[in-house]
Amino acid sequence: MPITNRGKLISLVLCVGIALLGAKFATTRAAFSTSWEKVIAPGVIYREEADLSHHQTIHAVRISLKSPSLRIKTALAGGTIFEGFTGNSRLPVSKMVADEGGLIGVNGDFFSMESGPSGDPLGLAVRDGRILSTPSGRVAFGWGPQDAHIAFPALVASFQTHAGSVRIDAINRRCGPDAIVLDTPDVGYPVSESPCVFALLHFSHPVWSPSTVIRGRVDSISTEPVDRQLSADEAVLIGRGLRGNQLGVLRPGTTVTVTLNTSGFDWEKIDSVIGGGPCLVKDGELDVDAQQEGFGADFFEQKHPRTAIGRTAENDIWLVAVDGRQESGDGMSLQDLARVMIRLGCIEAMNLDGGGSTTMDVLGVVVNRPSDGRERPVADGVVVLGPTRFETPEALRIAGAPSLSPGNSERLEVVDASGRPVPAIDTIWGCQGAAFVDQNGTLTGLADGSAEVTAACHGHKLALRVQVQG
Repeated sequence: MPITNRGKLISLVLCVGIALLGAKFATTRAAFSTSWEKVIAPGVIYREEADLSHHQTIHAVRISLKSPSLRIKTALAGGTIFEGFTGNSRLPVSKMVADEGGLIGVNGDFFSMESGPSGDPLGLAVRDGRILSTPSGRVAFGWGPQDAHIAFPALVASFQTHAGSVRIDAINRRCGPDAIVLDTPDVGYPVSESPCVFALLHFSHPVWSPSTVIRGRVDSISTEPVDRQLSADEAVLIGRGLRGNQLGVLRPGTTVTVTLNTSGFDWEKIDSVIGGGPCLVKDGELDVDAQQEGFGADFFEQKHPRTAIGRTAENDIWLVAVDGRQESGDGMSLQDLARVMIRLGCIEAMNLDGGGSTTMDVLGVVVNRPSDGRERPVADGVVVLGPTRFETPEALRIAGAPSLSPGNSERLEVVDASGRPVPAIDTIWGCQGAAFVDQNGTLTGLADGSAEVTAACHGHKLALRVQVQG
């Protein structure tokens, strides 16, 4: 079937899926040579816009908070901030999506790249109503069952004893010079430089919400690190330098009250937050405040791979990934990215970590082309959970030529055991390496080398290796 006719077919089939989102897609028209929209699940639509002649590819997913079968989650690589005292605690987005049993995922916040253990998101992260990471002073995006917003959150934290109140500088971070850090069970392993003072605390059924007051007691205090993972009823105060001396008021058995007050969001409505920055869109208008949030000119003016998150007036959420630094896409400036988010209907939007971190996984297929040539392990992400559309035992495979030349194209199809093609609307395509595949299954050679084509179809993940040579 010619591409033009198939495009009409896709548009017709998608009318039902688009209606589920409770909003019109008229605002998503763009001057791209080709674009596709595919229903992933009730309330979820994946959109690809591709124009290889102008080196531009955009991947976007719209999620309806009104769909009762969907859940959007802040995913933390490995489940904790630090998985040990050495190495990094980061994972590829596709692994986080698989671990969560998700439909879709994108990379999240910027993260610490210090030597030694890494995996700490730089900004605020909240998962299932629990605070994971300290606000950075930059914008954050929060959502709940019915609402979504951007905000500039701030944390005021302290612990109190009979001797008075002492400020806590950060949560679930490595303890810096002259600082006091509170590590909760979500930290995994309490990692800090030496010398430090460690006060191990015990609480009865603690809930580490962004704003809370929790009473517990000191189990032990020592200059020796807590060299294990924290249990669910434990936390540890870590002090270093002059601030560490303020932990001297603590003794085993001392009653301690920890107070957290995180401003910026209505915690009655918001239970998940991802950090990032800078702001892109506010009140439906361009509002790129990169310099105010501490980003340099090269970061926001130059073209880079980008990831973004935004919300529409109907509180639908858009996740967007833009290819960059390669033939499929040059990337975008933050101004251009903000314009894309407005075109998609967002009234609020913010940038997430980009560059080599930019990754979008749809049904187990990495649909964008990470600029490192492979997925970069990241600290956290946004994962969409929901029902899969297809669960069939049928045998499927990708049909197409095993080789092609740079600049030439070959149509790929998923076929069943009898060789009958599956409609393109039912297949999500991805390709890494020396070729590019669009959502119609058209594979285009980019340069000499090999390419790995992947496809998600009817609950199956399929793969085909193709050689590109002149």
